[in-house]
Amino acid sequence: MTEGASFGELALVLDKPRTATIYTKTPQTTLCMLYKRDYQALIGESFKTRMDRACKELSRFELFTKIRIPRQLFAVSYYVKERHFIRNAWVYRQGDNPVDGIYLVKEGEVEVRWRGGTDVEGAITQRMPEVVMGVAGEGEAIGVEEVIDGRNERLQGVLVKSERAVLLQISREDFIERVLVLHPEVRKHLIRENEIKKQYHKKREAQLTKFQALQQFSTLKACYQKDLNVTPFKNQTSLEQRGHLSPRNALLLQRSRQQDQMTKLARSIN
Repeated sequence: MTEGASFGELALVLDKPRTATIYTKTPQTTLCMLYKRDYQALIGESFKTRMDRACKELSRFELFTKIRIPRQLFAVSYYVKERHFIRNAWVYRQGDNPVDGIYLVKEGEVEVRWRGGTDVEGAITQRMPEVVMGVAGEGEAIGVEEVIDGRNERLQGVLVKSERAVLLQISREDFIERVLVLHPEVRKHLIRENEIKKQYHKKREAQLTKFQALQQFSTLKACYQKDLNVTPFKNQTSLEQRGHLSPRNALLLQRSRQQDQMTKLARSIN
């Protein structure tokens, strides 16, 4: 916590013992203190209202349904930041490094997007068009998979599709320390969900990769058939340019390379 923050309210409002220990991190720290009686008279009720509102908001997300004690749920709210986005804004992009945390969709709708690449036994490498892997709406969490798996970069990108969207962000460090470590039941639930999502994404990515390979195979086959009656003067090899290959041998070399690529692509498809 930094300048302007407060702590210790929970024990006063609930009239319970302290649940945390506070240490100072700077050589000199100045604090202002309110005694319990004064706090309850001046601020207590408004804080209780704020706590109830924060708990109600977080309990909308399935992610937090396993945390049933209000004060524990309210403690998580200290680490939540609200962020606003407009249509077609990126929440994060595929490959972003480092992973900044998880996001909870409070309002609006976002698309989870993925772009893969095909490398078929060295035959050809090409980036696929970006595709929509899924849609997340109110009450859903995104970006959890990378945190659970300990990854350093995003596996997919997330793009806002509604006119506006409000997302709640919890940093990676806070989510691990304040949720996963302190609430093992939440961690178990997320690991199970994460495995289901990974299986779906793996299957979906395999389908898209195969589709891309089929497209490449069809294109290459068409080019090969077109070249049967065309001499390759536009794409001469360096050997032919130096006079080491005749036009006929250059054409045979080009067809051989295309046939080799088609064979490798066909093998990957099957």
